Amino acid sequence: MRLHIGENSVPVEIFSKFVIDEITFPIEGLEGRFICRMCETDPEVFQQIFIKEEYSHPAFPAQAMTIVDAGANVGYSVLYFKRKYPDAKIIAIELYRGKQ
Repeated sequence: MRLHIGENSVPVEIFSKFVIDEITFPIEGLEGRFICRMCETDPEVFQQIFIKEEYSHPAFPAQAMTIVDAGANVGYSVLYFKRKYPDAKIIAIELYRGKQ
């Protein structure tokens, strides 16, 4: 099997030779680029928040002044809420245990 990248064609097997530690990406409506660490839980959390849109719930208010996220993980939720509620003050808390 070959993968077409622009006008080039490469065998898919070539990608087994590479290890991608992290990727950076933009998020529409926010400035800058953001990091996703591929060897952590970041891809799953990104999918939960931005692809499945699990925080897009009808019970959430149309506007918010303050948001407390007690369990912010890597901070994607903060990005989501900042885009949805640009004027809100966001307090994000996450417990860090470090490497054990």
